[in-house]
Amino acid sequence: MTIVLVFVGVVLGALMLDGVGGFLFGGLVGYLTAQVSRLRRRVREMEGTQTAARTVADAVVHLTAPPPTVEQPPPSAPVIPSDVPPVPVAPQPPPPVEPPPVEHVEPSLAERPVQVQPPVAYYRGPSSGRTPSRLFVRVKTWATSGNVPVKVGVLLLLIGLAFLLGVALDQGWITLTIGMRHLLVALLGV
Repeated sequence: MTIVLVFVGVVLGALMLDGVGGFLFGGLVGYLTAQVSRLRRRVREMEGTQTAARTVADAVVHLTAPPPTVEQPPPSAPVIPSDVPPVPVAPQPPPPVEPPPVEHVEPSLAERPVQVQPPVAYYRGPSSGRTPSRLFVRVKTWATSGNVPVKVGVLLLLIGLAFLLGVALDQGWITLTIGMRHLLVALLGV
């Protein structure tokens, strides 16, 4: 299956892109498609064995479940003879607790609370009417939070790949047919 998809990818790559680049690109796409197909098949097989294992486990649980037990009535309360009079029990009140005496001490100057005045609103001057757009604020927040060195590295990588693609096209390493150029412009221009 892998060989067939690689061959189909090579043929399609040669038709779409001229030169060795088309062969290599098509072969790579065919190989990756075959690998994805193989992995999907393995996942389906594993899911099947997992469901089979669950049904077997459920059957084992049902077979080894203990038999239902019959509830026995609770033992009856002890019988008290009726000729014994009940003894009233009165609760004992707790002894009164007297609070300790409080001595009044005049606080020193360091212990007295400081009077705080409410804040004064400052005049900011007339507004220019230009507030940053929400998109700008979101981009700035995203760019300055999280793992910033990785974000800078990814941005530089993308810029480098764009320049490499431009040089490859200028040098003739990759030749695109006019149809492929129109397709790329349509896809990337959206």
